[in-house]
Amino acid sequence: MNSEEKQILGFLHPCPNVFFSVREIGKKAGTRRQFGLDPDWARPHLKHLAAKGHLKSNPLGQFCFVPSEERKKKEYKIGGHFKPISAEEARKVLGTNNLPGANPASSGTGPGQK
Repeated sequence: MNSEEKQILGFLHPCPNVFFSVREIGKKAGTRRQFGLDPDWARPHLKHLAAKGHLKSNPLGQFCFVPSEERKKKEYKIGGHFKPISAEEARKVLGTNNLPGANPASSGTGPGQK
């Protein structure tokens, strides 16, 4: 992490989950000279920090700091082919009554029966 990225994180860290525009971050996180030479100096650093997971952006192109607790949480998406099925559907697909939750007396092959 370079010094510009540390400047940006130092500016955004005190107020997590509050979005700021690229220009506002460039103006307040850096020096007056940095902003005078290039008002969009922060944009590549913001994109890099967002790709690393330190920042998140909204559809307007603004960025905010993500606290470390939220960064540790991972969202896992499950596709539709993993939807849970009921026990009745499983019995129907497998064609058996010997599944957990089935009544052993009705199957005729429960424990203790010959």
